[in-house]
Amino acid sequence: MHILDNKTGLLFVENPKVGSTFLRNILYDNYLEGNASASNVDVRKITRANYSVCANKYNFCDFFLKLKMKKDSVQVVMFLRDPLMRLNSAYNDKIKSFSSKESEESKAIFLKLRKRYENFLVQNKVNDQLESFINWCVLPENANPHWDFQYEIAQKALLKPTKLVPLNKMSSFLSHYYTVINRDPINQSKNTTECLISNDLLSELASKKLLNEQEYYEKALLYAK
Repeated sequence: MHILDNKTGLLFVENPKVGSTFLRNILYDNYLEGNASASNVDVRKITRANYSVCANKYNFCDFFLKLKMKKDSVQVVMFLRDPLMRLNSAYNDKIKSFSSKESEESKAIFLKLRKRYENFLVQNKVNDQLESFINWCVLPENANPHWDFQYEIAQKALLKPTKLVPLNKMSSFLSHYYTVINRDPINQSKNTTECLISNDLLSELASKKLLNEQEYYEKALLYAK
């Protein structure tokens, strides 16, 4: 999903598991002047006066034709998260359990993916743990935006972000444009100790992708200084 704020010229490239729900709540809560019910609105089904929403991931069509008309005034923003923390969040939130906010349609999709993952564990005789999940999710047939690598999401977005912001700087960045409490919005992942794994425990394929991912994330840290 892309959200273009026509007023500020900010185009947000959604990066799942990196505070995207928080971001949408801030944008729409801000526009609705603090309406508490805004966080329960399915923003994929609406278009506000100040915002243009492209709901179909990686399928932009007319949205980008219009955007080309104003590309010089648009700043493309993407928030990034530590790669292992992000994948750990996807593992716990989409594989180990489901969020109560998930739609029935989303649950059905992830149940199918979970079945594939379970088959992968059996076929490869490996335990259910974070490194197993990473080695499974890098396979092309298991592609899903919630655990696609962040540098690949940026490439699929057909736009090169002009601003990469680490997740713990999200609030401070947004506060320059919106009325938002300047606090760290990072969601605490369940079982965060599972992130304490080393690359030598991962397959060569996953290690290479994680290396690229870490370099991409470090760009955001560098720009944030």
